Amino acid sequence: LGAVLAALGGAVARLHAAGLVHGDLTTSNAVCRAADDVVLIDFGLAGASAQVEDRAVDLYVLERALASTHRDADGLVAAVLAAYAAAAADAKQVLR
Repeated sequence: LGAVLAALGGAVARLHAAGLVHGDLTTSNAVCRAADDVVLIDFGLAGASAQVEDRAVDLYVLERALASTHRDADGLVAAVLAAYAAAAADAKQVLR
């Protein structure tokens, strides 16, 4: 599970590095192809944004989605955010 969560955090970091926000980050919009390979899908609410706040909102939506569907959400969220922090150049500002 740890590798999947790390891959999810990395996928979100790559999306944000490309100047995009998803708009609906949930576990339903992430497909796990392998333990270390997660692909984001359903970009219907996505948009281009260089705003730190927009990226933070993306991560907050994911946090709330995890909390609403998984009993041990705190550990899951922490793993995703740790991977995001390791992969995103501006993670310090986004995760404030």
